[in-house]
Amino acid sequence: MKRSMYFMIFVFAYTMLIRVLLSFVLPLRLFGLGFFIDALVMIGIGMLVTLVLKKLWMQKVFYSVFVLLWTIVGIADYMYYGYFGMLTTRANAQGLSFMSAELTVEYDLAIVPALLAALVVFGMLLFVILRRKTPDRLFKADYGFLVFLIFVHIVFLMHFNREEEAYTMDYYQSDTFLYNEMYDTYEFASRFGYYYYHLLDLMRLPVRHNDEAIEADLIDFFTNRPNHEANAYSDLFQGANLIQITVESLDSRFIDPVLTPNLYRLYNEGFRFDNYYVPTVSQGATCNSEFMALTSMHAYTSNAFSNNACYTYQAIEYPKSIAAQLTDAGYHSYYFHAGYAWFYQRETLMPNMGFETVKFIEDTDPAFNYDPLLDTHMLYFMDTFVGYETPFYIKYLTYGLHGGYQPAVTDHHNALINTLYDDTLDDQIRVYLQKMIEFDLFLEGLIDRLQAEGVYDNTLIAIYTDHYPFMLDTNTYEAFLEIDTDTFELYQQSLILYHPDMQATVFEAVGSTIDLAPTLLNLIHSDADFSYFFGQDMLSGLDNYVLLPDLSIIDGENRYYLHRPYQGDPSQEAHLRQQLETYITKYLRSKHVLRLDFLNRFLIND
Repeated sequence: MKRSMYFMIFVFAYTMLIRVLLSFVLPLRLFGLGFFIDALVMIGIGMLVTLVLKKLWMQKVFYSVFVLLWTIVGIADYMYYGYFGMLTTRANAQGLSFMSAELTVEYDLAIVPALLAALVVFGMLLFVILRRKTPDRLFKADYGFLVFLIFVHIVFLMHFNREEEAYTMDYYQSDTFLYNEMYDTYEFASRFGYYYYHLLDLMRLPVRHNDEAIEADLIDFFTNRPNHEANAYSDLFQGANLIQITVESLDSRFIDPVLTPNLYRLYNEGFRFDNYYVPTVSQGATCNSEFMALTSMHAYTSNAFSNNACYTYQAIEYPKSIAAQLTDAGYHSYYFHAGYAWFYQRETLMPNMGFETVKFIEDTDPAFNYDPLLDTHMLYFMDTFVGYETPFYIKYLTYGLHGGYQPAVTDHHNALINTLYDDTLDDQIRVYLQKMIEFDLFLEGLIDRLQAEGVYDNTLIAIYTDHYPFMLDTNTYEAFLEIDTDTFELYQQSLILYHPDMQATVFEAVGSTIDLAPTLLNLIHSDADFSYFFGQDMLSGLDNYVLLPDLSIIDGENRYYLHRPYQGDPSQEAHLRQQLETYITKYLRSKHVLRLDFLNRFLIND
């Protein structure tokens, strides 16, 4: 019997061609250890198939499905990178189920010509596979090489699948930490292999933890950390009502005195933090940003391949969230979302966050004909469910500014846009501005209702975004705002806090989503327990830094990466390196608090 390896050779050549092409459109290194590992992975799979599936029809079925799978994954990664700047994972496939909920009707998903060409090549390979008359066969001597490949992989797994090491920068910059955390998907795929990354996604071994030692470390950490100290802004608006608005995909650089007069007024007359950053976590899941804003804990959970923290940790309670603490202080707490209750499991998560009244589209009267793309319709929740007899905390999550940015139900706002722009305005920018106007009208209606109820003068309003509008065409977005999207300027937004008694102030303090809860509580209820927050009160005057999802750190001017060249003032490099060690350690502790449900089991400082 002759050796035959035609299937394996053709499929190997095709998959490695995909790998080469992706290296030109994604930030993957073409040559290096990762490329070599990918080659060995594909050879090993081919040999295993030949060993196990000996019949021709079995090999045809397997390789037909195999090449289709990698074609789809390659196309998905290309498109995913265009939106979210990361590789896909198995858990991201959960998002496909949302397509039927009419939540993505605006998405402009198109197969570009280069991807159509890839499908043509796939069709040609499929034709070759189906036309083969003989199966692949190997000599017995070939199995020795297969045994060697399996042995190498086992050694590889044993090397990296070991307990978490000490909280040191040397460990954080090691291959082991990258392998365990997968904090940078492209760095992982470049270093260990693109195909290996995806295969590991399907059958990853859990990272081992010494939970006893971790619990002891957390107890020591929370017992000995400094208390939150009162500052000049503590209880400045003590007992005030709080309305916290997460405006999905808001970019504060689009605020305009003509198009968004209400937002412009609050932007200029309240407290404004211009060194505020909004990390785009996972695939930009809004719930991750909400999670961080409500708990002051990190939602970075890449090593578990979880789609987001809301799915992973929906079932546990959060006794120290801002909602839980204000509820305990006598506030009535409300959560209103323009979307569906089941989306990101908010129907389970938000009551566990401590919200007493939680409402979604399903809770609106069908006769109202609620449209989630019209932010003004969110006033329905305030009109229907809010009482004003006691202090209240309202958490709003809008949907109107969500992408994509195709002609939408907000085109009736074009008349106002035409007072500033002519027909040369980009179509996507035009739709985005329509949505900005719609949100501004919601804000106007909100303020009108507060004034009518006589509570406007005792209400603090916080407006911030979950992430930049990543579904806007990058080149158009960059040109219109005159920003460089290749820098951390992309994540820089403005946090707006407004109370009628405020003196307009622009703060230079650095902060991010995780710092929101302690900052708000300091203003209205400084007796709250800050002990379990991993963010910082941005009014404290203390130095602060922002940890981005790729575990780089910024101070507003400089950026230090774990594996990329430092960006910024050379004199600050050593200091930022030290701060990055501190902040990654806090990030890991935050993850362990969630993984171990530590708060509900210990609550040391109660």
